[in-house]
Amino acid sequence: MRWWTLCWCLRKHESSAIDLCWLQHANISVACSKLTCKREVQARLSIKDVSSATGILLVDYLYTGNIQMSIENAEAILAASDRFLLTKLKKIAEDFLCGQVGSTNCVSFRYLARLFSLNSLLEVTQKYLTDHSKELIDTESEMNQLTQDDLIALLGTHGSDEASFLLLQKWSTSFKERTPRFMDLLRSLELRLFTKEFVLRTVMREKLMHNPKGMKIIQQALESLVIADPNQFLVVGDFNRNIYEGRHFHASIGNQDEFMVIGGETSDNLYLKSAECLNMKTLEWSQMPDLPDALSLSQLVYVQNQLFVLYEQRYSVYVHYYDHTGRAWRPRCQMPEVCVGGGAVSFDNKIFVVGGKSRSCMQYDPHTDAWVKLQRPQLESIFSPAVVWKGKILVCGGRQADSIEKYDPQSDEWAVWDVKVPTKQDMCFALLIKEHC
Repeated sequence: MRWWTLCWCLRKHESSAIDLCWLQHANISVACSKLTCKREVQARLSIKDVSSATGILLVDYLYTGNIQMSIENAEAILAASDRFLLTKLKKIAEDFLCGQVGSTNCVSFRYLARLFSLNSLLEVTQKYLTDHSKELIDTESEMNQLTQDDLIALLGTHGSDEASFLLLQKWSTSFKERTPRFMDLLRSLELRLFTKEFVLRTVMREKLMHNPKGMKIIQQALESLVIADPNQFLVVGDFNRNIYEGRHFHASIGNQDEFMVIGGETSDNLYLKSAECLNMKTLEWSQMPDLPDALSLSQLVYVQNQLFVLYEQRYSVYVHYYDHTGRAWRPRCQMPEVCVGGGAVSFDNKIFVVGGKSRSCMQYDPHTDAWVKLQRPQLESIFSPAVVWKGKILVCGGRQADSIEKYDPQSDEWAVWDVKVPTKQDMCFALLIKEHC
């Protein structure tokens, strides 16, 4: 059978069967697979569903070893080469597709790779999906073909990326059958790593989140975002019992792991010994050992990884530190003088107690458990907050005072700023936001 006869046959009879057991033409015999070149083997391979255009390309390939490959005919050539065991042609088609992978065909090519066991194409499409997952969101045809396994792999890789929620959102709403899987797949995402604006504007507006489980996930994410934001404030206490025992005039301090509240007074003006700790990761309160004495308006300071509580408003020189290992409060060297309404800060691995009615300035070294009295401030400042700023200690305002006084620990000198606090007010706070310091 001459090749033009075969071509005519393919044009004329697209759905017929051709006897390929033995081809009389020598060139075709050489190009055929080993199975078709054995005279004793009889096989009839159906060319049903193989178009005339594809058939002509195959015959031309058998004669010349060359083939005109394009995006439009690659899938048909791939299917035909797989059916007729043309392994070299199959590899040519695979290599061609690997070079054509893009956002509009990546998922469909991945389907072909699985269908025809094309490992190289699987690897290329997987890498493209991983690197360009955001582009799928706007490609509806590819989104419809994206399998759940591929989606899970993408969510696992980009779980902290806000675009992953949009991807899950689009995938889950593309078909009704996918919608029930939304909440289970949502577990692959880290909503606590999204921005608060995205959670409020996008996640909360998604109808698939409007269920008890979804609302709980949103609540947990927002709580984590508030804690993680260095520009946010954590307010505790009062009498609404968000902690075990409602209180005011308490002392509080926190770090990235925990937040502690100690002492204070009840609504009946009873002094408290209790101390409580908020785990910043689980947002659960736990009770610490009681203080040796009831305290109100005391000071808490972290220094050298130790927590110290100092004095209180009833003219005390009380000093204790918290022993984490023994879970107990241990006494330390008392202050050399009473400091009513002063402030306490940690600086250079030491504690400084400054200001107050007695214009105090005292330094405590935890390593030696000893106090040193330093140069007194120029001004009286009662219940005025103290804060460390650029290597100096500031005492800000206070009761009937709006002045700011600066202490230099290096020179042991005080200086009054020209700048004043906005109002004369005691029981305030001085906070540093690092971005603005």
